[in-house]
Amino acid sequence: MLDFSQIQKIVNDAAASQEAFLVDFTYSSDGRMQVYVDFVEGNITLEALKRISRFIEGTLGEESCQYGIDVSSPGMFSPFKVPFQFKKNIGRSVRVSCREGRVETGLLVEYVEEEKLAVERTVRVPKTVGKGKMDVVERVEIPWSDVLETVVEFQF
Repeated sequence: MLDFSQIQKIVNDAAASQEAFLVDFTYSSDGRMQVYVDFVEGNITLEALKRISRFIEGTLGEESCQYGIDVSSPGMFSPFKVPFQFKKNIGRSVRVSCREGRVETGLLVEYVEEEKLAVERTVRVPKTVGKGKMDVVERVEIPWSDVLETVVEFQF
């Protein structure tokens, strides 16, 4: 059996062959591989997942029968794990869980790798003149060190 670094290179090459990026990869001592991939733009297709799986099997050759290979997308409720996921989801509604229990929601408008991310949301505030309230767009910048988890906030 190949070692982890050799398998990881094959998996990265397989994702790149479909212009996809690797989100997560686990490899157990009994040869089970769990590969999560996505496209930089758009959603990954079943056909692309099949081609990635076949690329891995083809590269392993006769040894492929020693491995269990599962290739899939990360899933719509999975937390972001790699920078490409943040970049891909700029302009989408996200929920960011922060240290000390704080949760920020809004449109992801900026991501600076391992430095910060920013969300914008509309809030109701009292009018400066007269009675009533008005909508104001508020920008919240979150230092990377405060971010625990970020997920797309789906509206159904």
